[in-house]
Amino acid sequence: MLNDLNSTTPGGDLHNVKPPTFTIQSEKAEHRLLIALKLQGYSNREIARTSGYTEAWLSQFFRQDWVRQRLAETIEASGLQALEKLIESTAVDSIYTLVDLRDDETTPPAVRRQAADSLLDRYLGKPTQKVVTNNLNVNVDAIDDEIERIESELCHYQATPEKQLESKCTNLPQAN
Repeated sequence: MLNDLNSTTPGGDLHNVKPPTFTIQSEKAEHRLLIALKLQGYSNREIARTSGYTEAWLSQFFRQDWVRQRLAETIEASGLQALEKLIESTAVDSIYTLVDLRDDETTPPAVRRQAADSLLDRYLGKPTQKVVTNNLNVNVDAIDDEIERIESELCHYQATPEKQLESKCTNLPQAN
């Protein structure tokens, strides 16, 4: 069923799809409300506050194949605007995840630094990179003339007529 979802998802395959740790066997009316809230752009945290479900349960819920299928079908039916809303809603969860990683002292320092950098980059924008270039004014004709001069000089040092024939040495008199 996940392959069906990937083929119906606008834009192609889903990236980094994690399977749920449990399966919800039957759909309830409240599940449709949760899906509707997600499509309206609410984050899992915001849905948890209003629905009474935990963020962890909602994360598992939105990983269900049939829920992803329903989201994809609804997005496809309503167009790109719904997709933008869905992406917008996951952006808030991503920011919360970065904040949690940054503030968790058990997280490795490199991951904490990366999370902090990501948060700053999203708020302030990436810092400007200084690029230094050397603009060399190269005279290609002078280089070509120098190559011809060197080749001509090399032709004088060719020992045998056979080597002269193999090279570009055509202006030299051939040995008898």
